[in-house]
Amino acid sequence: MNHDKTRGEDLTTPLDAAVPIGANAAPTDSLPRGTRVGPYVLEDQIGRGGMGEVYRAMQLEPFVRTVALKLIRDRRLTARQLALFEVERHVLAQMSHPAIAQIYDAGATADGQPYFAMEFVQGQALTTFCDQSALDLRARLALFVRVCRGVQHAHQKGIIHRDLKPGNILVTLIDGQAQPKIIDFGIAAAAVRCLRDSSEERLGTPDYMSPEQAGDTAFDVDTRSDVYSLGIVLHELLVGRRPGAGSSWSIAATREQTWSAPSAALERETADERERLARLRGVHSGPLIKALRHDLDWVVLKATRRDRNQRYDTVALLADDIERFLEHRPLAAVPPSRIYSMGRFARRHRLGIAAAAAMLGALLLGLAVALYGFWQADQQRRIAEQRTGELAQVSAFQQSMLEDIDLQVMGQRLKDSQLAQLSRALQRSEPDPAQRALLEAGFRAALANTNPTDTARSLIGEDVLGRALPVIARDFAAQPTLAGDLQQTVGDVYLALGMHELAERTLRPLVQSRTAQLGAGDPRTFKAEAALAFALNRLGKTADAETLLRDALARAQASQGADGAEALTLAMQLGLNLSDQGRPKDAVPVLERVYAAQVALHGEAHADALTVRNNLGIARIRMGQQAAALQDFSAVLRLRRELLGNEHPDTLSAIANTAAALALNGRVDEAIVLQREAYTLNTRLRGADHPATLTDGNNLASSLMKVDQLEESLAILQSVLEARRRVLGADHPQTLRTMLNLAAGLFRVDRNAEGLAMQRDLLERRERTLGVDHPDTLSARMGLANGLRNAGELAEAERLGRETLAARLRVLPANHPELFETYDALAQILFERELLDEAAALAITAVTGFEAIAGTEQVTTIGAAITAWEILQAAGRLDAAQDLRMRILDPLIARDPSGIPASMRAVREKVLALLATPAA
Repeated sequence: MNHDKTRGEDLTTPLDAAVPIGANAAPTDSLPRGTRVGPYVLEDQIGRGGMGEVYRAMQLEPFVRTVALKLIRDRRLTARQLALFEVERHVLAQMSHPAIAQIYDAGATADGQPYFAMEFVQGQALTTFCDQSALDLRARLALFVRVCRGVQHAHQKGIIHRDLKPGNILVTLIDGQAQPKIIDFGIAAAAVRCLRDSSEERLGTPDYMSPEQAGDTAFDVDTRSDVYSLGIVLHELLVGRRPGAGSSWSIAATREQTWSAPSAALERETADERERLARLRGVHSGPLIKALRHDLDWVVLKATRRDRNQRYDTVALLADDIERFLEHRPLAAVPPSRIYSMGRFARRHRLGIAAAAAMLGALLLGLAVALYGFWQADQQRRIAEQRTGELAQVSAFQQSMLEDIDLQVMGQRLKDSQLAQLSRALQRSEPDPAQRALLEAGFRAALANTNPTDTARSLIGEDVLGRALPVIARDFAAQPTLAGDLQQTVGDVYLALGMHELAERTLRPLVQSRTAQLGAGDPRTFKAEAALAFALNRLGKTADAETLLRDALARAQASQGADGAEALTLAMQLGLNLSDQGRPKDAVPVLERVYAAQVALHGEAHADALTVRNNLGIARIRMGQQAAALQDFSAVLRLRRELLGNEHPDTLSAIANTAAALALNGRVDEAIVLQREAYTLNTRLRGADHPATLTDGNNLASSLMKVDQLEESLAILQSVLEARRRVLGADHPQTLRTMLNLAAGLFRVDRNAEGLAMQRDLLERRERTLGVDHPDTLSARMGLANGLRNAGELAEAERLGRETLAARLRVLPANHPELFETYDALAQILFERELLDEAAALAITAVTGFEAIAGTEQVTTIGAAITAWEILQAAGRLDAAQDLRMRILDPLIARDPSGIPASMRAVREKVLALLATPAA
């Protein structure tokens, strides 16, 4: 199962939004295909807005080409208006810029309805493209600058767009490079100017409309109205939503509203949501908030001032400020100050400043000593000012070191670098070809047995983050709050890299210092405690994590109520902790309450609610509530497909979990379809060795084994096991889960010796890392017992089976499926030991249990019935065996094989073969 982080995105649709050109729509009252409009033949309607409809059309003369034709419906032009329209057509045709969809032509139909023909663009809305391509902050801003340059070009021609929004800024790939194309430029304004001398129609999309455009003088607008709309678009690019998203729109609100800064909007999100939005922009939340607060907030606020006289005078000035940010130069929107200018200069010239730092320090020290008496007061002021600037620069530098760490890429580069060094060395030494081939083969073989990702992780942990901590402690001793922020960032990066021991070492003292400095009820204290608890949980110190979480949760609920943001985050962490401890009975009520609170606060489609419901499904799986878990996962998958699309990582996680739940509910064929989808998508999007891809491969192989597709199953499991050992390590829980599945498969193909060796290794690792009574450890112990039975080592198999049953009776609910699996497996062992009475009792208990929770038509129930029937026959209890056969086995035999799933057909064949075998 895939645990979700608390992430989400507030996806909204602008009012009167047209379907992007090139997309498919389902319009109503559209003109039929083949309709002739001037020299154009309509093909398909591809968009609809307040002014009319957009069609893909074929221009027939004076040359043939595909165009986008916008037809202004329900309007008729007089002779005077036709003359004005012709003037507007020539004005719009003067625009020629790579970022503007070209206006080719304009005219009117025979009955006087005006139309525009423009360049046909296949692309995605600006914000959609940036999110789906995961463009980092700099790439988004660079793309935005190109949009601004296109708008400025039109402004220089005297043309105002009046409806700038992401849906009217499409991005298409040209030779692999993103190219923005602004559509509908000036069309709405031109149409209304020609159609009416005095119009009450309000142009534009309300969510992006300037106050003056929404006012009583809606047509008294100038280029600064487009500046305002671009400011709203920029806000959405920076933090994932428009200012005021989620509130109802009104003309009065637009006129009077003063928007808050993007950094404030981001800080209002939950910690996990902030981190998710920041990751989509290629940074962590701390550096993103810093970049917004110090620079980009000012740009957005200046562009979206209610008073247009306080905005940028031109779009070019807005674009210039964005370029200044990208070049680390002071921005015009930011109030000038010496510290700010120094900071931007330092950012631009970090390497030069670092090289000159020692010399400059010496010079300053000498100057301070020489002039100490005469300039003492002034020098102290200068030192304090310089120190303030240095603190800001060091803070930014420390943050930038931690922003863009990709261990897989870094590790591969290290490996490639070593191979390149070997190649150069061999070229210099000029060995004979055979010797060179031998050396290269040996070196590559040695590298193949190393894990470049682990090497990169070690370098980052020891040489970057490890060195950052003492620097923070030394240089920020007088700034404890700032030092704590940096220390939290280091701890969070350790967690992201899976370096949980170093994370604990970093976060434990942070919790102590936060409590002492800020108090036990401060949100930053709760954040540090939640991160430390997560590290402890991953280190197997689950009891310590639970104690920490319960104490922090009690304080959070006392200070902010049970439904406060930090209280809900800590409660969800507690639920996951209890689930990971193998205590789903305790976890489910906690997660159910958190889910109910999130739905009440945000609705069931909110990212936080979906995250909690996903994790609730995992706890229910562990509790044996398979049907309820499937409902949870199916709902999460449906909503994520609708909101995020099929290729979003959260959707892929939901696909994997829904498939696993389907398999556990006996719907293996449906599970395989979903698992193949997830495996294929993740392989393409993330690569074959990504942990999510490996999870999908493991789950697909497990399902294939259930329908006896053993060859494909074992091939996938072997590949996944090798990759998980390489990427995650030999003791990682996911690596061990693949070992369990592969060992079971080896027994299925009579490779018992290999299966037993793998099972023993697996059990030792799980007992060492998880403890002897953890549910996963008990699964490994029962798996070894089954393997020993297959190998004929029945005495040891019986001992392990009895130990597992006793432990599962202690730790699992009375109706848990794994408990009945244990009854069934131990019954088979005792049957082969010829302990028929006890075997029969256990087998009947297994059938009764499965029948109660899954019904008589599930694979698990039928499998247990097969075991019980064989044992009852052997024990001479023929009446009981016959009753079992008539109640469960005969109905399966009577079913049409073509109408049942493949997994059930395989069980049916097994039943037929068993019943056809004469009794001994």
